[in-house]
Amino acid sequence: MKSEVAVVIPFKGDLDYLIEAVASVRASSFQHFRILVFDDNQHSQESLDFLSNDEYFPTGGIGLPGVIEYSKNLISEKYVTILAGDDLMTCSRLQLQLDAIRRKNSEICLSRMRKISAKHSNIQMLTGNPKIETFSKLWLLLGAYGADGTILMTNEFYQKKYVLDPIDSYSDWVLALTNYPTKIAYVPEELVFYRQHEGQTTRKIRNDFLESGVYDAWRKVYENFFKSIPPIESFLIISAPWFRTKIKSKDIVQSKLFMRQILDGFRSEKFTSSEISSLESMIIRRYIFRANIQNMPSILSVLSQLKIRYVYIKLLIESINVARVILLQRDIRPRFVKLDKK
Repeated sequence: MKSEVAVVIPFKGDLDYLIEAVASVRASSFQHFRILVFDDNQHSQESLDFLSNDEYFPTGGIGLPGVIEYSKNLISEKYVTILAGDDLMTCSRLQLQLDAIRRKNSEICLSRMRKISAKHSNIQMLTGNPKIETFSKLWLLLGAYGADGTILMTNEFYQKKYVLDPIDSYSDWVLALTNYPTKIAYVPEELVFYRQHEGQTTRKIRNDFLESGVYDAWRKVYENFFKSIPPIESFLIISAPWFRTKIKSKDIVQSKLFMRQILDGFRSEKFTSSEISSLESMIIRRYIFRANIQNMPSILSVLSQLKIRYVYIKLLIESINVARVILLQRDIRPRFVKLDKK
């Protein structure tokens, strides 16, 4: 039977990780797929006995955006998915996402993902892991949350809309904000395992976050939803709290309006009570992450006005959870950004 899904595997770095990634694809319960490994190391491998010749394509260091564009000429399958050469997927991923994208009649399907490393079987994010049951573009206002790393899409979407900026390190999030459709299929299971390690090519060289296209793309999506435009400080509180920078009390107070709009937006879309509760916990964590002695009174005031149920109990619980994550994952470091650059 003709393959129905092209599994694109960009690869640069540790061959052992690639072997594991390919093995996880071959173990898929859905077998009508074709593997395309794009080796973007400067020098191609002499022989890879776990790949056939029609599965291996050396690209010589053109970068991920170039690999994506090059791959488009080789794909005729109806659907395309991407798995990084150092990540893993479950055996049920392809079947579950295919079922969901057909049922929803959408251009793309996403799923939950889990971050792993050599030391951690489940990396907990300081800013919280949302319990998403259905995916709305509203979630993209709070972060990518696997929207780039778990995507299965139609070939047409891949050919026309899946385009990464070769200069902007954050263009995967820009792509999601700009080109993802309103109707998104979703599988509420962890189908992809994202591996963090020292050799990650995406962690070595990054352009400045505030000089990327993320804020502009985010601002347009926000304006489409709520007809208002939050300042950069509110964006950093709401959507990018992992970039550490000092946030003043006046910025905390100003963010209240925009955080309330997001809460009301989720409530109006009739998300489940567990999703709303997860969202509220994430919002609390965002303020915890920005807390200092000077702005703490403002944070407490803002949280009390956001109509979050049992807000102070949740604040205590999330403070304990954040402390536990910091203690148990001391090797996971946040990134920094300086507002005076913009």
